[in-house]
Amino acid sequence: MATMDITRINRAHAGQLAADCPPRQLRRAARYVASKALDAGDCAMLLDMLGLDPRDGLATDGESVTVFSS
Repeated sequence: MATMDITRINRAHAGQLAADCPPRQLRRAARYVASKALDAGDCAMLLDMLGLDPRDGLATDGESVTVFSS
């Protein structure tokens, strides 16, 4: 039986899927991934797998961001 590299297929389409999302949703997704990542390298790898750019997590001009402190 032939095998298929689904990783390549998913990565090829991840960027297009991310491009179709509203900016607010991309921002929330990037921030969520960053909050769960082990370190900066892990975060970069996870964002790349999802077709997200680290800049997607940045707030836009005039946007308020809620910061939770413990």
